[in-house]
Amino acid sequence: MAARRNAADDADAIARPRAYRFDIGPVLPTRELVRVPTGHSAFDELMFHGGLPLGTTVEIGSETGGGKTLLCMKLVANAQRLGLRCAWADVEHYIRPDSLPWFERNGVDLSKLIVYGRDVERDSAERVLSSTLRLIQASEESPFVQKRSGDEETGAKATSEPLWADVIVLDSLAALQPAGLLRIIKEGKDMSEYNQPMDLASVLGKYMKTLTANVEAHGRLLLCCNQMRASISSGSWRTGPEMKTFGGFAWL
Repeated sequence: MAARRNAADDADAIARPRAYRFDIGPVLPTRELVRVPTGHSAFDELMFHGGLPLGTTVEIGSETGGGKTLLCMKLVANAQRLGLRCAWADVEHYIRPDSLPWFERNGVDLSKLIVYGRDVERDSAERVLSSTLRLIQASEESPFVQKRSGDEETGAKATSEPLWADVIVLDSLAALQPAGLLRIIKEGKDMSEYNQPMDLASVLGKYMKTLTANVEAHGRLLLCCNQMRASISSGSWRTGPEMKTFGGFAWL
């Protein structure tokens, strides 16, 4: 009988709910949550009830021509109306004379937009992501000062003004080129000699973790455009989905 009683007591002790205490570390100071509307009321209400909040990193993925850049245009225009400073990493080289009216039609003030990442020879993936990190960490009190050369294509003048940004668009992750690939192109070698296809995935895996943490700490909004690629897998539970972002999920 004693053995049965002890077993019953153990069963009751296991079933009884217990109170656990977790050490979550120092509590971050509370700040007013600012949301930037995307320009699509249904999307804002469905996802974040008013827009994308500052302090988050958002990946926008779709097939080519899915409207990623248009969504970023509308969001940047709304951010500028709220008085936020915006930057655009134009790795896709979409900002050109024939597309400038399209930006203006969607409400983007190009005179207040910081554009970088357009130098084909020097702006490697490492350089673009490093500049993005500096823009995130900078502020009005401690800006990131960098001399920018003029751009005849966009009409931008050479300046050395202090730079910082609240909303940053990376357009796009799939167009980033690792420094190793740029080095081979600069040396005039055949691109078939580039035998490190996982360079971009490793670069994203190294930088995106740091970028995500700094975006939350400094209250910025980082938009990462990415293109969907057809996977060579069959889409089964063993191999994953048939469509995935470029480089898989290495940067998550």
